[in-house]
Amino acid sequence: MKKVMTNTEFVEILLDIATNKKTIYVRGGLGEPMTEEAKQFDMERLDFNRKPSSKKRILNADSETFGFDCSCMIKGILWGWNGDLSHRWGGTVFPPEEGMFPDLPAERLMEVCENVSDNFDEGLLKGEAVVMEKHCGVYIGGGLVVESTCKWDAKVMITSLKRRKGMHSRKWLKHGRMPVIDYVDDIPC
Repeated sequence: MKKVMTNTEFVEILLDIATNKKTIYVRGGLGEPMTEEAKQFDMERLDFNRKPSSKKRILNADSETFGFDCSCMIKGILWGWNGDLSHRWGGTVFPPEEGMFPDLPAERLMEVCENVSDNFDEGLLKGEAVVMEKHCGVYIGGGLVVESTCKWDAKVMITSLKRRKGMHSRKWLKHGRMPVIDYVDDIPC
């Protein structure tokens, strides 16, 4: 797999999504604008998106809102997501072309990552994937993670890697470097 961006560029995109874009949690969402076509597609293909709370969230979203789930947020960016509201997948190349980051669910993400560790006290770099059972996010530095989750606000959000007063946090199990990211900013934070 070839490098598609630096860890700094990856984190900048994640921060932009989490702080400047309207987002909702959509299972299987690759960052598609929530057009009527996208809403119908997302609800037809996955049972989770037909659950009353999910369906309501999806139907109430406007076409300037992007739908992501946790692993698809990562894959979408690595497959070219750029926030293009006129593109069916927000700019994401889907299905991914050969040689691109593999289409893996959260629980299998560490299979392709390098320098995988369960030690969160040292060696963790910006742009590394973080995982727990059936969920993932990306470490962005400063003890923070960007994740798309249905747990709290059902959107892409910034959370705390470890308990931090006033922030949602999780107990992540492992972290690792994605092979398509060039970790140029390699100072552990």
